[in-house]
Amino acid sequence: MHASLHLFLAITAASASFAAADFAVDCKITTFPITVSSNNSDLTGDYDPNNATSIDAFVNQALNTGAVGNGGDVATKASLSISAQYCTPAGSRNLQNIQVLVHGNTCDRTIWDALGQSSLQKENYSYQRYFASRGYATLAIDMPGHGQSTFPDPNTIVQMPLEAAVINAITTSLRSKKNPLGVAFSKIAFVGHSYGSVTGVAAARLTPGFADALIMTGWSAYLPLPSPLLQLQMHSAALLFDRFKKLPLGYLTASNKTGHENIFFGGSFDPRIPETSFRLQSVMTCGEGGSIVTGLQPAPIYNGKVLVITGNDDILFCNAANGACVDQLSSSTALLPNATSFNTHVIPNTGHNFMLHNSKTDSFNQIQLFLDTNL
Repeated sequence: MHASLHLFLAITAASASFAAADFAVDCKITTFPITVSSNNSDLTGDYDPNNATSIDAFVNQALNTGAVGNGGDVATKASLSISAQYCTPAGSRNLQNIQVLVHGNTCDRTIWDALGQSSLQKENYSYQRYFASRGYATLAIDMPGHGQSTFPDPNTIVQMPLEAAVINAITTSLRSKKNPLGVAFSKIAFVGHSYGSVTGVAAARLTPGFADALIMTGWSAYLPLPSPLLQLQMHSAALLFDRFKKLPLGYLTASNKTGHENIFFGGSFDPRIPETSFRLQSVMTCGEGGSIVTGLQPAPIYNGKVLVITGNDDILFCNAANGACVDQLSSSTALLPNATSFNTHVIPNTGHNFMLHNSKTDSFNQIQLFLDTNL
């Protein structure tokens, strides 16, 4: 059922309750030790992982044609330490529901907490603090090879199939008290952003019971080629910035500040934020780029509820070359064809990193309304 109209009409009625809720917030860092298995992509014939020029050629081919990662599958297993930030209403007890937040590429979990900057937190750019102040628990995780989590091999280990397994392992642990939080949650909403949303589709296909609801932000089923990501001028992070100098060459990041702003921002935003975002950017891996097809295939068994919320000025997932944004979002039901409900919302005057735009509170309100009525 397509319910975007109901979602739009209900937001006005719900706005008073949003304003009324205002809890103090507790946030803490925790770690999930996990061991996961997956069938990763064999990329051995695509590039030389020890040669930066070969890696550059692989990245350019992937972003221009998408024709990479055709070497078959390799059984993969990894033991990892997954760092996460857990935020709740202060002093809360008996929490029933939780949102698990998964970032995109060249980001880490701080994208959900105003880039970890207190000044931006005070200006209400923090997704986690917004929802904790309104009674929700959130867990923002650093995916493998990002933030404070384990940095495994960027070519063979940090790939989408394994990342989908990581998400499933964490959500499974949250359904009992046998997790670092010591809390068993009845309902779990997966909230992805960008590549994190694509990974959510992969998880929904491979382990369809991993979440009760999906909220896909900065996402649609449509990716233009050649990719606008070419503007980032991605290269081996170790050769670009001192803070990444110990990483293997298969960890990549953006070298072009202007391209970073063009990709992640659009419409109405504080012009100071792209500079901070570029300065604090994280990485992605060759393995992620070579395995993204895992999240571009339908997940026909998943039957939970879905909200897709993407900015009208998002040139990655609502690119004008693929038609009207509203049509791209509604047609994306093809990847989740048996969802109980499939809601969509286009955010006006907003680019890819929606939580760092002037429309942030309206976007958070839309997501809260979906959660209040569907979880």
